Amino acid sequence: MSEISSGTRAGYVEFFAGLAQRQEIDRSNAKNYLHAGSRVMSVESAAVDVRDLNVDDVLARFEAQNPDLSPESVKTYRSRFRVGIAMYRAFLDGDDDWKNAGRSVSVRDAVATGQARGRVQPDGDVPGRIIAYDLPLRPDLLVRINLPVDLTTADADRLAAFVRSLAFDRPPGESSGAGHPAA
Repeated sequence: MSEISSGTRAGYVEFFAGLAQRQEIDRSNAKNYLHAGSRVMSVESAAVDVRDLNVDDVLARFEAQNPDLSPESVKTYRSRFRVGIAMYRAFLDGDDDWKNAGRSVSVRDAVATGQARGRVQPDGDVPGRIIAYDLPLRPDLLVRINLPVDLTTADADRLAAFVRSLAFDRPPGESSGAGHPAA
């Protein structure tokens, strides 16, 4: 029997596992939301109903029970959990735009709580709003990309072409640092 519509922790897990499997959203994002949600909600009973969940309270208890997490890890869990819960709640509510529910919540929360710190610019500071995305480029390299919240396909195509123009092909046997211009 499917638990996806139950609103429980198991339903949350089934929701994001299915998204990853069907690639309805980026597979790595689905897995990140699944992992963060599973780990954070471990402080709750399995029967918890996410529709009634106090997200701030759950995150506070999660942090208290995991004092060894680095500040960056805590921020990552917080962000992914908030987005995941927003998406799952929107799905449970029958919102056809559930895929974007998490994005608007993460941007709005960052601006409202003052946690933006240059990562999200509210209206008036810059034309449009900007959000930072952390991208694991290689196993040992994480890069941050700042993009508009309302990124269009045309914007993405233009950015992809620009990034391709920056790449250097390494001759065989050359180390990763050689042949690249100094930063």
